[in-house]
Amino acid sequence: MSGMRIGKRIVVCLTAVLLGTGHMGVPAAPAAAAGNALYVNGYCLPEVQTRTVDGNLLFPVFETLRPLGCTVTSVSGGSQVEILHQKRGLTVTVLTGTPAAVVNGAEISVSAAMYFYQGALWAPVDFLEKAMGFFVETDAGRVRVYTQ
Repeated sequence: MSGMRIGKRIVVCLTAVLLGTGHMGVPAAPAAAAGNALYVNGYCLPEVQTRTVDGNLLFPVFETLRPLGCTVTSVSGGSQVEILHQKRGLTVTVLTGTPAAVVNGAEISVSAAMYFYQGALWAPVDFLEKAMGFFVETDAGRVRVYTQ
């Protein structure tokens, strides 16, 4: 039975990578290139698609961080997003519309502004490293995140 689940995951993940249609529950960002898959510790998150916009590789924050054990909450009418990762002892405040976040009281900069588009918060991939402390590899738009 577990072999069947793995086979289905691979098919779903390959479908997401090959089609890149944005029909996986994540809206396409404006002027974005075709989507690519995001992997966490070797497992594909088939409903999560990365996008490249103006040369920046972006990921949907809510859909990516919740499976990683984070609590993600929009506050202040969407101008801020609070991210809590208890296991890592992190409290992160994302300042939407800016390339900045506050991690446990210290401000950090990332490569591009984080913004909402059709209900999804998009952030540059370097946010996963700089704010969350995850190890990240990128290859032709595919993102691999390692939590350990």
